[in-house]
Amino acid sequence: MPIQGNLKELSIADFLQLLYMNKKSGIVEIQGDGEHFKIFLRNGNIKFIEDLNRNLLISEIKKTGILNPQIEKILDSIEKEEKVLEIILKENLNKEILKKLIMKLALDRMFYILQLKEGNFTFTEIEEQKILETDLEFSTQDFILESSRKIDEWSEITKKIPDFSFVPSLSDEWLKRETETLSLDALEWKILSLIDGNRNISEIISLSKESALKVARKICDLIERGILKIKEVKKFEEEVKKKKAQEFFIKAREFAKNGQYLEAETFLLRALSLNPDFLMAHLALGDIYYIQKKYRLAAQEYYEVMKRDPDNPLSYYGLAFVRIKLGDILGAIQIIEKGLKNATGKMKEEMENMISILRKLVLMTDTKRSIF
Repeated sequence: MPIQGNLKELSIADFLQLLYMNKKSGIVEIQGDGEHFKIFLRNGNIKFIEDLNRNLLISEIKKTGILNPQIEKILDSIEKEEKVLEIILKENLNKEILKKLIMKLALDRMFYILQLKEGNFTFTEIEEQKILETDLEFSTQDFILESSRKIDEWSEITKKIPDFSFVPSLSDEWLKRETETLSLDALEWKILSLIDGNRNISEIISLSKESALKVARKICDLIERGILKIKEVKKFEEEVKKKKAQEFFIKAREFAKNGQYLEAETFLLRALSLNPDFLMAHLALGDIYYIQKKYRLAAQEYYEVMKRDPDNPLSYYGLAFVRIKLGDILGAIQIIEKGLKNATGKMKEEMENMISILRKLVLMTDTKRSIF
């Protein structure tokens, strides 16, 4: 009767240790976090680890160049790695190359299996002679120790690269070191060739066709040597948006200079949709609305600037003009006085002159009222 368990209650490493100590033969099937593996055991030791989501065995064997065209054609029609393994081990192929390849695949898979925290496993006991009739066999104990070592290394890598959605790029500081000679191995050159300022680390790992651990380790080394730097994808996307918003702002300014205010308004709105905190765009849009006599819309834009930067005198200056147009002279004076606290230079002079004019206007209005 199959033995079933939950990874939350018993780790797969502990379960495999039990099977190893009791010299059990059979198949451990593991499913969790979208993964699906089969571990073939004979007398507690590993014969093969099959990844049911990815048939990498054929493609990896093809890379070695040890297959003849006839066998290649047969293997292409087979879906299960277990069956592929049975066929190739019966052929007169280089056993040493095959053993290294199968061990590498199994070790890589054990590394992922041991990190699964959620899911289920099932062990079905089978007679040892029926478990993959091959002379290949690897120590379960050694696999667990090696994978645990890799997991510890992976933990150190993720401290330096907490998210593989980060985008790597060449370091500006390193590019300036013209006299420094560059000594890189083949994989490091490959990583540099895949960096385009848009691909994230996960995409680079996938395109490199190497193990995630190996590529991530190399990227960490390149970062520590000052050759690469990484950006959080969110920050990277924000920088791209800000740059595009700046381009829209420049276009809007050109339209405004030519009196094309509707076009300028359109580009300013596009800039703000990309970067809502773009203060100069809010101020410019406020000015455009003011010119078009859309005073309440202009006031909204000046208030947006005040909300984000209460010390910005330009927003108070613009809003004061809106108040004047709406007939609120006293309100305009109060706003100007608030903005004057942080104004300097020419802006301060203009605001002081504006207060002086407005106060005279209020005085003249009061005098006329007294006459009547």
